[in-house]
This record gives sequence, structure tokens and C-alpha cells, in this order.
Amino acid sequence: MMDGRRRSLMGLEKEYAAVGIGEHGQPLSHDEVAKRLYKKAGELYTHLQCISGGMGMWLGNGSRFYIDSGAHPEWTTPETGDPWETLRYERAADQMIQRTAEQLNAEDNDDTFRIHVNNTDYRAGTTWGSHESYQYRCEQKHMTKQITPLLVGRVVLNGAGGLQPRSYAPVFSLSPKVAALHGTTSGDSTRNRAIVHLKQEPLAGGGYHRLHLLCGESLRSDVASVLRVGLTSLAVAMIDGGVKPAVGVSPRKPLEAMQQFAADPTCKARVVCRDRRRRTAIDIVRHYVTLAERHEGESFMPSWSARLIELANTWLDALETDVANTAVSLDWSIKHALFTQHVEDRGFTWEQLAEYEKQAKERPVPSRSRDELLEGLSPSVRSLLEGRTPPRGFGAPRERLKAIGLSDDEATDVQRLHSELHEIDWRFGQLGPASLFDALDSAGVLNHRLVDQEEVDQATVKPPSIERAAVRGRMVAEHAGTDGLFAVDWSLVVDHQTRKYLDLTDPFTPSTEWQEEGSGELGPDLMHYREMYRARRQRVE
Repeated sequence: MMDGRRRSLMGLEKEYAAVGIGEHGQPLSHDEVAKRLYKKAGELYTHLQCISGGMGMWLGNGSRFYIDSGAHPEWTTPETGDPWETLRYERAADQMIQRTAEQLNAEDNDDTFRIHVNNTDYRAGTTWGSHESYQYRCEQKHMTKQITPLLVGRVVLNGAGGLQPRSYAPVFSLSPKVAALHGTTSGDSTRNRAIVHLKQEPLAGGGYHRLHLLCGESLRSDVASVLRVGLTSLAVAMIDGGVKPAVGVSPRKPLEAMQQFAADPTCKARVVCRDRRRRTAIDIVRHYVTLAERHEGESFMPSWSARLIELANTWLDALETDVANTAVSLDWSIKHALFTQHVEDRGFTWEQLAEYEKQAKERPVPSRSRDELLEGLSPSVRSLLEGRTPPRGFGAPRERLKAIGLSDDEATDVQRLHSELHEIDWRFGQLGPASLFDALDSAGVLNHRLVDQEEVDQATVKPPSIERAAVRGRMVAEHAGTDGLFAVDWSLVVDHQTRKYLDLTDPFTPSTEWQEEGSGELGPDLMHYREMYRARRQRVE
């Protein structure tokens, strides 16, 4: 607690799309790109290895950079205490990985490396994750039930925007990630993703649990990023404090409701809730904000509640008055305005394209071999699908459009438009000078900034206010360059040489005294990391 108020704990895990192009224009393998980024990051930034070994390092600002399964780079923010702090460390991660790629480009004239903050590869059907973590104490079942309506409705504020994946004609979506979800809850993080991930890995002791969410998306807008983390954290605080915000606003079919909201850029779609009333996504989110305002002075609410409530009301009002009010501030709305202009420039309307898609989907899917489905794809897209069966309906969209009565030229025009919108989306999420988002931002077109560059620069080197993150960052700074003698993880710092460790299981009052191996009472989380430490120590010895 601080001044009698609840202290929040939150953080993000962000997967990046890293692209490498060889001197002759050929795509570099994912493994090669990942290894070169990781090696260069190790040269640029003060770090210590992860206890688990492999390609993972902890940085002096308390964050973690590693190469995850699938050979993609992932950056995890340190634990943070409020959504603005989370934003600073998310932007610091963007800046650090972009700097790494730029350094590679400066040193190697033959190969080119690019970093993208995208969420969906429309052709290959793959997604990049942007996972959220929030600390709480109540029962998991209770948290899941009470948080779900907010997660369903918040896409109107923090959807990344884009196109409906695997469609025949371009159809706009507030949140393309919704198409990759398969239910309300799931313990699977790869194939059977859900709105709420039932992962049991607290990364802290003292009876804390971790709410781990896979349903969110990487965002470029500061406003959208802060609202995403801030609203969810406020809901977690209320639920932990005994409030039941889901009562009356819980959709009968959460995933279907989320799909309906994501498909409606007017934000007027209504879904049936358990009290039999029909509500919009704005109605559901507003309900949570109103409850937060009612309980703002309670001890279970964080000290930054009022500031976040004011921000949320501002943008809910803007959406409710006219969604066009958000076209320079929220990711999905910025992207919708860009896409709409391009669609109209090509002589189409969204309504026309939606009708094409509806008719094309109603046609029977022809039986085609894998080779036929992959025919004509670029080597980079084919490599993404290596060893996997392409999704149902993948490929041959032009033929399907011709089958519903479009001429060859008309079908070609629709497919050309589809590809052009994909390219706009890809360029929107790119980091660096070629970024469409950054170009709009630099030109003063957008209105979304909540942190300044100086704050982001500080976050690249200095850990946040949370005590555990500060201790971890200090340990990295003090012991970097010790050739594997020290290693770090969320709940533990180990000294392989003296066989001592620091217990960081309490994020607010971590131990700063080195303990002998075998001393102290260890919780299951710390025991897990100690076993990893012992295995690594044996390899070092």
C-alpha cells in the first residue's frame, strides 16, 4: 500500500515481426534474423543472462529481451506501478529494438533489417502477441467471470485495427486478433487461444496470482495503450476489492459479442447481455468506468484512478458523439480513416466489399492440394507456412470472386486493393523513418501523445519505481560482464560462484541480502527458479 491505497502491478510482453532482406533481395531465415538481433542487442545493452539460459537476457532497466519459440524477438517490460509507467517502458522497448536493427543496418551494407509492430500476417494466418499481466489475490474463477465483459467491450478503445484475416475481399476489423480467439477461457497460448488465458504462473509469492491476457494487440497510440492497461488494471482492483462489475453487463456469448464489436466501426452494434438487455461495447466499458468513479476513494483503488477515469470518459464521450473524433488518436480509428480514403480512391465502398465477401464465403470451398494453395506465394510467406496446413479457404480468392459474378478485371481490382491495404497496414506498424504512423505523427496530424521523448530515453536505462524491478536493474548494472557467474529471473538473482541468491518473490519488499542455498522458506515459484538455477550452474561448472 502507499498512502493507504492499493499498489498495482502490471506489465506487457511484446512480440515483434523482424524482417531481414539479403543483398540479392532474398528473405533471410527467421533464425538468422533473430540470432543477429540478439547478438547485437547483447553488444549494445548492459545485461545478465536469464537463469533458464538460451537466448534470453535481462537489461539494466529491469526489462527482458529474448528469442521466443518461432524465432521471433520478444521484449517484456519490467513490473510497473501505473499505466503511464507501463507505456514508457513499452516505448523504451520499441526504441531499443529499433536501435538494434539500425545498428545492424549501419554495420552491414549487404543485408537490411526491419522491425514491425504488427499483429497479424493476413496471408499466412499467423499472429504476433502482445500479452498483458496484472497482479491480484482473489480466486481465479471470480476474476475471470468479472473481467470478461470489459475485455469484450474494450476493443472500441484499444483495437489495433486492420482487416478481417483470411477474407476474400477486404473487410475492416477493429481488432484482427479477435479472429484468432476460440473461446472465453483456455489454458492454451498457441493453438486454442481465448479471451482469458488460464495460465498459472504467478511470478511472485505472498498469495498473488497473475491475470495473463492474450486477447490484446500491440498499439502505436499512447492514448490507446494507456487506456488498455489502465482500464483493465482498474477493473482488476475493483474485483479484488469485492466489487462485481460484470453483473448486468455480461454478454450471453462473450466471443460472439467480441466478434460483433470488432466488425462494427460505427461502434453501434448491440449484443444481448445476461439481463436480456442489449448493449453496445461503449455501454459495457462505460459501466466499468462509472463503477470505478463510484469507488475511486476506496483503499482498494490505486492512487492514479481519478486520472485514468478522466481519460477514459474523454474518449468514450468522443466515440459516443462521433467515431470520427477519434480518427487521429486511437489505432483502429486512425487506420480506418486511412483505409477508407484508399478504398474510395480505388472506386469501392466498404458496403460493396462486405457484400462481395458475404457472397464469396457462401460458395463451397473447392478441394485443392497444398501445392495448389501455396502456388504463387512469395518465398517469405511460404516459409511461414512451412510444415503447416494453410487455413481453410486460404488461397484462390480471385477465383472465388469471379465465381460470384465479378469479371476477371473486377476480381483483379478487388485483389489489388486487398494487397494495397495489407501494405498500408504493414507500413503503419513499421518502426523507424519508413513508418506510416511515425510519418503522420511527425507531421503533427495525430493527437495521442501521453509521454515525452525524455521520459522514454530515461526508461531505456533506468528501472521503474517498483522495488523488485529496481533491485533487478541494479544487479544487472553491478554484475554485467561477469561471464555467466550471475543470472536473473523475475523472482530470483543467483550468484553461481558463491551459490547464493536474492529472493525477489515479494515485488514490493524484495530481499536485498544474499542468502545461502538451502536457507529460507521457498514458495513454489522460487523453488521452480532455483531448480533452473541449479541446472544452469551445473552447465557452467
